[in-house]
Amino acid sequence: SDLNKNVLKYVFHIFDAPPHGKKFAEDNGDKYPDGCPCGKDEEKIIEKINNLGNIKYFIYPLTDRVNKTLEIFEEAGLNFTRKNIDKDKPEDFTMHVTQLLCQNFEQSQIMISKKKIE
Repeated sequence: SDLNKNVLKYVFHIFDAPPHGKKFAEDNGDKYPDGCPCGKDEEKIIEKINNLGNIKYFIYPLTDRVNKTLEIFEEAGLNFTRKNIDKDKPEDFTMHVTQLLCQNFEQSQIMISKKKIE
């Protein structure tokens, strides 16, 4: 529904390897160099994500091997924020997500309070 498009949604994508296909990473030793064996296409997936409405998409790359993929995603129109974390410190990820959600909750509470005053 239209209401769901207005609800803020978060995606926290921990990116540990490129998708199937040599277009995403030439050196990944992929068994499927022609792309996803089930026929999924990144442009269609990105279009679906973008049609979800109010979404904040965070990508946490765990390796430089995904850099080419991130460039392709960006060129295809995916609006995301890249956050670099140390894969040996999972508490950094947990802290970032917790802080982000708490900030959003506080902002939402302020907006609700302002509407009640008006």
